[in-house]
Amino acid sequence: MLSANTAVLFLNTTKPPMNDPAFRRALAFAINVDDIVNVAYAQLVKASSPTGLLPTLSKYDDQSVLAKYGYRYDPAKAARILESAGYKKGSDGFYKTPDGKAIELEVTCQFGWTDWMEAINVIASSAQAAGINIKAATPDYGAWNTALQGGTFDMTLNNWAGMSNTPWTLYNLLFRHPIQDQMQSGNFGRYNDQEMFDLVDALAKVPVTDEAGMKAACSAIQKKMLQDMPVIPLWYNGLWAQFSNAVWTNWPTEKSASPTLPTTWSGYWQMGGLQTLINLKPAPKK
Repeated sequence: MLSANTAVLFLNTTKPPMNDPAFRRALAFAINVDDIVNVAYAQLVKASSPTGLLPTLSKYDDQSVLAKYGYRYDPAKAARILESAGYKKGSDGFYKTPDGKAIELEVTCQFGWTDWMEAINVIASSAQAAGINIKAATPDYGAWNTALQGGTFDMTLNNWAGMSNTPWTLYNLLFRHPIQDQMQSGNFGRYNDQEMFDLVDALAKVPVTDEAGMKAACSAIQKKMLQDMPVIPLWYNGLWAQFSNAVWTNWPTEKSASPTLPTTWSGYWQMGGLQTLINLKPAPKK
């Protein structure tokens, strides 16, 4: 599938141990994203860049930052980070906080999203294998959304930033500010860092025509994001679409002379969906 948006694991930075950047970075190395891609999605989607940016914006990925601060599935690296930060395993095989408290966390998604339900099972199982006690839970949408916006969850999936011509769209979602009692459209983990807020605001002021300026602004955001790891980009959700040639033909494919987006959900009418519609042709009568 084409990549439509980024599935991001939001970590509630107001709750221990998610308030510890070392724990958050260790968790990023403890999640087996390949299993999400290969098992939950049967390879219909791709693993995300640690920056979270879609492939269409990959030119704004700072490769030097990724080489130094990026992450991949590496349980041994997760263990080294945790143990260097003072976390120690208990007799049950799970890490405890540096002050000796048990860690028991939930990762959630809304019930009924079967692909995400399988994904959080992978997140929980791979984290447990790395010694981090996380269990999957699937509340109904109302309960999930209340916890998301009210900041009462431990960690949860979200993907509300879609295709755009600027990286600011994603980073504004991830690091929306100021922090409010109800965070309704971003920064659900309540990461409260003025330096990051200033970096995102600076990006907003860079014209999209200034590619060098955009790259410099994104580089600064990505460095701080990957050092602090308040969110963990995991995979690109697919631009889900199905079509049949039984009644209408001329649907866009990768072989089309001028391909358009083959879907209309989530605002994609304005990003090519309308072009798809008006270029359809009746199927030949049999």
